[in-house]
Amino acid sequence: LQALGKHVDVYVLFTNPCRYYWGDIKDPAFLAKLLSRQRRHHRETTRELPLFRDTQQAPGLFNDAGEQDVGNPLLASWGKLGRDYIYLLAGLERYEELDAFVDIAPDNLLHNLQADILELRNAAVAGRSAEEFANSRSKRLLAANDRSLSIHVCHSPQREVEVLHDRLLAMLEENPELTPRDIIVMVADIDSYSPYIQAVFGSASGERWLPWAISDRRARESHPALQAFITLLSLPDSRFASEDVLALLDVPVLAARFNINEEGLRYLRQWVNESGVRWGMDDDNVRELDLPAT
Repeated sequence: LQALGKHVDVYVLFTNPCRYYWGDIKDPAFLAKLLSRQRRHHRETTRELPLFRDTQQAPGLFNDAGEQDVGNPLLASWGKLGRDYIYLLAGLERYEELDAFVDIAPDNLLHNLQADILELRNAAVAGRSAEEFANSRSKRLLAANDRSLSIHVCHSPQREVEVLHDRLLAMLEENPELTPRDIIVMVADIDSYSPYIQAVFGSASGERWLPWAISDRRARESHPALQAFITLLSLPDSRFASEDVLALLDVPVLAARFNINEEGLRYLRQWVNESGVRWGMDDDNVRELDLPAT
């Protein structure tokens, strides 16, 4: 960006959850691990080592109570990627920053968390003493029916999707103004959840059916024909494993080209299995690879 900015104007749109600079905050878990490592190192050596590499900047690492201030712990733990990006942007020599932050009214649990992140505030500590705990201003009054944030413990990805489907149905029933087009579900790795989403949402019928679509998938995952094409390109350098070749016929476009239906593919798999074919296109292919026959 710095080199490009010498020739043209560069505009970067960055979604920032915090109005203050947080490129230097540290994850509490990382700090605890670092402290444990330092203690272990000091036990193993008898040398006198300074606690800080730069003693002049050391006081700035602590607050007035002598504790290391990490800002918002949730932002420090889950925002590492954005934190590093902000750190890089802040290192640019010349730039103009325009912000458009919107104040959040802390009227429910989710908005409380969002407001704390926006203000880089740590409300996790209710008090360091009994007196502070009794008069802590960090306490929030929550409604018993507040469901703005909920955590579900599930034993498998499929169960996660099933719980999601049930919760969406309940939300749509409780709020008539809410529609499916108002809902977006964020997943860290959408490709790993795609089979379960298709199984749960795709098999729902009647009143339990919801309109759905999967976005942000890799091209080869969302287009089976493209995946088959890539597999075909890699076949000449492979052992021509029987399952890899038969898997190509699972693609409807290829199966239709050779007039092979589902029943025909089942017979093909059975014949290949009964004939003992495991890999190799022919005898010449086996000799070229110089691999044992079994």
